[in-house]
Amino acid sequence: MDCNLYEFYKNKKSLFNLDKIRSVGHDILEAAAYLHEKGLFHRDIKPENILVNGDREIKMADFGSCKSTQPLSQTFTHHLHIQSIFPHGGIDLPKFF
Repeated sequence: MDCNLYEFYKNKKSLFNLDKIRSVGHDILEAAAYLHEKGLFHRDIKPENILVNGDREIKMADFGSCKSTQPLSQTFTHHLHIQSIFPHGGIDLPKFF
């Protein structure tokens, strides 16, 4: 990923069209809904935690504040639990299913 969403918008020379903004917002909400279905709550969604590459593909990152609604076994730490669900560290928002 090239940068986070905050940096991407901050360094942009022109305005984004409304359709692109809606698309990114929809993808973020879809990713949050997917996490909620899995019993996880990110708790720190902000532009700095949405990663963007040159093709404008986005990923959700920084699961350090994430909480689970399901009890974790004694053998798993919270970090390992998140790693077992998302082994590559991020969720491809448009194709995260």
